[in-house]
Amino acid sequence: MSDERYTRITLRIPKDLHQRLTQSAEETSKSMNAEIIARLEASFGAEEKEAKLLENFGPKVTSIEQLAADMAALRRLVEEKLEK
Repeated sequence: MSDERYTRITLRIPKDLHQRLTQSAEETSKSMNAEIIARLEASFGAEEKEAKLLENFGPKVTSIEQLAADMAALRRLVEEKLEK
């Protein structure tokens, strides 16, 4: 019963992470394999969303972290102006 769409791997993970994955898989009624695949696929989706956001903000923004820092700085400037 070999499916050419899949590759079998051996994965070592910390015991606490394994417990969290097991609990999450039980809560969502998924197999451990399905839970891991769903989480990996979601992480790639997040990367794609971040890339699209960065693309929309132009070359000055190099990361979400930089955007957050810029927004915090802007918030501080606005608060200073409002205090005067």
